[in-house]
Amino acid sequence: MPDVSVLMPVYNGERFLREAIDSILHQTYRDFELLILNDGSTDASLTIINSYTDPRIRLIDNEQNRGLTATLNRGLEEASSDLIARQDADDLSSPNRLAKQVEFFKHHPDVALLGTQARFIDERGYSSGSILQRACSHDSIKWDLLFDNSFTHSSVMFRKRVVQGELGGYDETFSYCQDYELWSRVATSHHVANLIESLVSYRIHPYARMSDRMKESIIRENRRVAESNLNAMFGSKHVTADEVEAVIGVRLMCEASYVEQVLAVIKKAIEHHKTKTSGPIYGDRDFIETVACRYVRVANKALRVSAGLSWKVLTQAWREYPVFRVSVNWAQDALWMILCECPRRSGIV
Repeated sequence: MPDVSVLMPVYNGERFLREAIDSILHQTYRDFELLILNDGSTDASLTIINSYTDPRIRLIDNEQNRGLTATLNRGLEEASSDLIARQDADDLSSPNRLAKQVEFFKHHPDVALLGTQARFIDERGYSSGSILQRACSHDSIKWDLLFDNSFTHSSVMFRKRVVQGELGGYDETFSYCQDYELWSRVATSHHVANLIESLVSYRIHPYARMSDRMKESIIRENRRVAESNLNAMFGSKHVTADEVEAVIGVRLMCEASYVEQVLAVIKKAIEHHKTKTSGPIYGDRDFIETVACRYVRVANKALRVSAGLSWKVLTQAWREYPVFRVSVNWAQDALWMILCECPRRSGIV
């Protein structure tokens, strides 16, 4: 039985599929199986998959499209290994990705879910140099899950006995946020982490207009996850509907009122973290970076409303949490946004 089962769902992914498959087959860690889950593709995806003769590849073929969530659960059922790695059909894994994650699990038996940082690439495979930065420690990730997904789906490796055996796998009532919902459940009952290295390349595609129905579904699913996470941290009696709406509203429906409200939620969550850790936040570098980046992301979203509101977010963080001034990532992200984004969006350039 292989040490790792890699799940790669595919639906009409012919354009980037071969690159994605090759990035797994060229791993320095060799003891794995690659389950390619063809979800009723109507393009040349199946032909590309069948062109490979590597014995580590197993094709799981859905005759009809079942959707990502159900397809992933079928992959969990078919997987031979306890360690499950995910890989999307348009993303790339660095050659040492599996090796580093397996090594981490060997030394951290309490961890159930492990991701990595990710670099952005475009459709031609070119990197912009930007990194999709994620919190690394369990406490920082649990805090950040209040506001957004803290894992890149293509980067994760997890224990099947926990995700499927204990938690029942992906929730099939979710069509778009199934990963965010699952990671939130895992983090509630088990330790989770992200490696500091960027070990996957996450492909960004040109903007495609979503239907109103899709937008509504995404908002509805995010609302369910946000409410569950806030209730888990503060208790349902201490969470208001306005707080839930603010958390998802900043990311998905940015308005001035949401920005004002989410700043209060961030402050509330920081104070809660202090009480749970029985010490100042300043000694936890990863937590400092996580909160600082959350402020920067809120400030970036606030630019859709006005440059003045964006500045307000940054100055509040700077004034109330001066320790963030020593954060290299905070300084880089904030400076980049101020110099490049604010002038452009405010009409200065």
